[in-house]
Amino acid sequence: MANTQYKIAIRVSPLFLILAFAGFIAKGQETINVKKGGANKEVLVLPCNFPVEAMMRDKGEVKANKLKDTSTGFNSRLHQLAIETVEAGGNVFVISSMQDHNQSGAYKMWGNAYYSDKYEQTKTKAFEQKNKKLENNKYAYLVIYRPEYCFSRNDEMDMGLTINDTVKLDMKAKTKYILQVDKNCKVKVANKNNLMVQHVDMQLGNMYYIRAYVNVPGHSKFVKIGESNAEIGNYDPYFEIMDDVQGELESSFVNQITVSKKISVQ
Repeated sequence: MANTQYKIAIRVSPLFLILAFAGFIAKGQETINVKKGGANKEVLVLPCNFPVEAMMRDKGEVKANKLKDTSTGFNSRLHQLAIETVEAGGNVFVISSMQDHNQSGAYKMWGNAYYSDKYEQTKTKAFEQKNKKLENNKYAYLVIYRPEYCFSRNDEMDMGLTINDTVKLDMKAKTKYILQVDKNCKVKVANKNNLMVQHVDMQLGNMYYIRAYVNVPGHSKFVKIGESNAEIGNYDPYFEIMDDVQGELESSFVNQITVSKKISVQ
């Protein structure tokens, strides 16, 4: 089937479009409690672009990559990796790679376990690095990203983004866009092919994530839109609003395109 050109419309209030702006690195954090030897052990989970420090001693690779396991969803895999990290003698896990063949939701994940001699200091620094960009509730950020780990036609097909009917962006595989919003706004994502519409209520001081895909032919896909589920057809582009942890970890793998432009109200 020949590639079809799609247009995704995103309507926003006044904002700045920032793509890979200087000094910005999304920092995803999640702490997971694991029981070992009758005691609770906390593991700090960090994205692949987190800078490893001298206080973090390498405990080796950990992985959750057996599809025969009954629980292969994102959160289940993350908890499994936290257990593997504790068993390796670590208290910090840094994700290094992941796969989700054909967007099936059956994840494989790899990463490294570390032991931080100053765990609380490491955790505090990780959270501070993220909150520094959100300080004083001056901005909200919307991260729109398109992964490249599904091993399907999704990675080959083009998608087009149009912001406020004036700014056109290419949404190729392994691309990420970061919208810096300077006031509360509502973001609408509309796919004219199947009338899919997503709304994100933006609040200052928060980060939001939307994952972009082109559906794999031959695989049923339903995306929750409001209170209902919309079926996505073969080769149709679609978006999903992701939770903070998954959005930050997944988007940390995605390259950024450098552009900076102020967008006016339409």
